[in-house]
Amino acid sequence: MGAFAQLKLLLWKNILTQIRSAKFTALEFILPLVLIVSSFGALIGLKNKYEKDYADIYYSSWPVTGSGYDLIIDPGNGGTILDLETIYTGKNGDCDFLSIKFENQSIIVGIDFYYAPSTP
Repeated sequence: MGAFAQLKLLLWKNILTQIRSAKFTALEFILPLVLIVSSFGALIGLKNKYEKDYADIYYSSWPVTGSGYDLIIDPGNGGTILDLETIYTGKNGDCDFLSIKFENQSIIVGIDFYYAPSTP
């Protein structure tokens, strides 16, 4: 018996099985359709609850020279990374990456880079 004859016989047996069990055949078609429609309905129904649209925020460029003055004075833009009020009042700021220590007449600023890789 050749491969084509075996395939033909297998397909014929499959058709007979599908005809003899009509309930199971209907269930094979209806159940996936019900699951697909209900999942897409849930996606469409819950779309506005979980997807929020935020306005775009454009930040100006921040040139970096590589020195310690980049933390205090931004050349060209007139802004600062480190809030100067933190230095004037002596209180710690709300930035998690900067740790500021005041000792005598000096200020020590420590920076933690949490996602920097450690190279051997």
